[in-house]
Amino acid sequence: MRTREIGWLVAIFMLVMPVTVGAWSAGWKGILNHHGELAVRAEQCRPLPKPPQKKCEKPVDTDLYKALKLGSAEPDRTDGLSSPKHSFNPQYTSSWDTEIRGKLSLSATANIGPGDAIYIAIPDEIYNEKTGAKVLLHGLTCDSTNKDYENVWRKMGRLSHYPADLASPLHAYSVGVAGDYHEGDMNSDFDWYRGLWDLPGGRAMHGILEVAMGNAVNFNTLGCNVKSPVEVAQKSRSKMTAYSSITPFSNKTGYEGLITDFMWSLPNSFFFQNIGQEQAQDALGGISSTWKEALSDFTPPSGCDKEPPLAKCHISDCEGTSST
Repeated sequence: MRTREIGWLVAIFMLVMPVTVGAWSAGWKGILNHHGELAVRAEQCRPLPKPPQKKCEKPVDTDLYKALKLGSAEPDRTDGLSSPKHSFNPQYTSSWDTEIRGKLSLSATANIGPGDAIYIAIPDEIYNEKTGAKVLLHGLTCDSTNKDYENVWRKMGRLSHYPADLASPLHAYSVGVAGDYHEGDMNSDFDWYRGLWDLPGGRAMHGILEVAMGNAVNFNTLGCNVKSPVEVAQKSRSKMTAYSSITPFSNKTGYEGLITDFMWSLPNSFFFQNIGQEQAQDALGGISSTWKEALSDFTPPSGCDKEPPLAKCHISDCEGTSST
């Protein structure tokens, strides 16, 4: 079957399924959980706290990673289908507001911003999740159970979601309006044009392109790095400028070229596949940066005179204890 025919079948499928503003796929029943893959790789680079345990207690790690993956996918299911909490437009300025209000038929009092993942003036979503993670981390004691540690890992998974989403070029061409996500940009004539998310069928295509990006990634080969969420968003926006329209007789480039292709034919999904590995590397850097901040003042419980309750194993299988 030709690639285009497959693309349309996927598009029809996604049109009848809920589509959220998620850059990397949060998966379904463990399938295509790109967020989970990123979180697991992040933990390999920046280990999260584990309870003191017998060396043979493999089931404990299994439960922790399960909680991490669950948390990493959670925001796409709890923040609403069109939430600006997953985005940040580093190019946005308030000078755009008049144009945006006119094109989106907004009231003069509608609150417009660059997205809520990062925000200078008010507590942003990354800050909120990081604060919540610190509370759980500082609550760990010698009496903490495996479930307490699972809650920490689940929260750290949730925290990983937001900086990872900033690595999507589509999210760097958006604004938040009164709690809703919108895509678009200013052209060379300083006219605002609607983006993919705000066009008929565009939400499905938004999802298709980002799934294509995630499917092209080998998560196990990502190198450990640290990059601030702002840097991740800036690079995502810059990366989109390399897009060239594949519509005949069109000379449009960048995000405007993508919209031209969507309006007249199909966007070039190969562009998103080709940038997938690099964007995943940036996403990993953003996760590591936020985790580093969350863990900065955490000290693991010490001097414990007893082991916390753990999964059962045979004493003969154990070779002492270890802690991380």
